[in-house]
Amino acid sequence: MRQHCAVIIGGLILLSACHDKSKKVADTATKPATPAPSQHPAATSTKTFLIDTLAILTNRNLDKLLLQIEQDSLIESRKTRDIPPIIQSFLNQHGSFTIADYGQPFNATDNIVEERPNRQLLYLGIGNQTVLMTYYLGGFGLSERVLLFEVKDNNITDFWTGYLNPDAFDKRRIIQVLRANKDKSWGVNTNALYL
Repeated sequence: MRQHCAVIIGGLILLSACHDKSKKVADTATKPATPAPSQHPAATSTKTFLIDTLAILTNRNLDKLLLQIEQDSLIESRKTRDIPPIIQSFLNQHGSFTIADYGQPFNATDNIVEERPNRQLLYLGIGNQTVLMTYYLGGFGLSERVLLFEVKDNNITDFWTGYLNPDAFDKRRIIQVLRANKDKSWGVNTNALYL
């Protein structure tokens, strides 16, 4: 089976076939975009996570990630400064991932104010081995995005992204909505990935 990988360009994830299907990460230097919060290691990863778009679009690892997040004790935040450096580096790999704090102005519609980001943080949960993040993505239409990460030894080892209902604002509700909608056609994802 051919593994699909992705490149993020301006928040849009483009699919392509990987040359080495057994390789999950590529050795490249990454640099944190924000300072490390006190509950996370300050060291940055020396590996870049390659997105397996087929696994995301088919929800192949979603149950495993949901179970890990459910069992992990998460420190909750609604401040962008608390996004772990390894996650911020991942989000900035192929362009600037700008996001406003919860409740702060952002471009929720197509009435764009250039100095505002197109995203607003809704929830950030940081655990020992997982990170759960939801945010509004605005612009030509407002949607709620969710990102699930497995992190080991300060490296991302698994990742899934999709859509949420607008009423999922805490760990329990996010997990509940994802489980209830994961097998529905266009329930938590579509045929395209973007951050």
